[in-house]
Amino acid sequence: MNSKRNLNRVFSTTLIAVMLSFFSQAAFAEVKVAVVDQLAAIANTKEVKSLEKKFEVEIEAEKGKLVALSDEITELEKRLQKEGDVMSAAESDRVQSDIKDKQLDRNVLIKKLQNRNQTAQQEIIRTLSPKFKEVMEKIQKDENYDLILERRATLWANEKYDITDKVTSSIDAIK
Repeated sequence: MNSKRNLNRVFSTTLIAVMLSFFSQAAFAEVKVAVVDQLAAIANTKEVKSLEKKFEVEIEAEKGKLVALSDEITELEKRLQKEGDVMSAAESDRVQSDIKDKQLDRNVLIKKLQNRNQTAQQEIIRTLSPKFKEVMEKIQKDENYDLILERRATLWANEKYDITDKVTSSIDAIK
């Protein structure tokens, strides 16, 4: 769905750019254009920074477990490497089994952390998208822009046309 939306956005942007290229220099000079990086504008808000800190605190214990599991795996691998020749077959099998079990536990924990991170990012976008839209409409109206493009959809844009920081500040100003 996102790739279709992105493809439509790129197609629309390209179509607009082609249409604008047919205007004369004088007509084009009157078109007021801006670019904005939506994700950066949202990611740099105070609200997102606060949510990121909260998320980091929430997952700190899981990160500790992940480090502990990795350390245990490393120790078991070192032990197997050093003592593997003198270990009984049963003990060697047990250590190898412990390594595999801990690797599985680690992989499950990594997947869990990735899922929580993805869920948190989706929540941030869902929460701040209406504010972003509101700010964009206000900036377009106040500044009288004819065209505002997504920064990533442009091949190149002079920094003077980038309103990303202004959008971030405006989102932060919304209560």
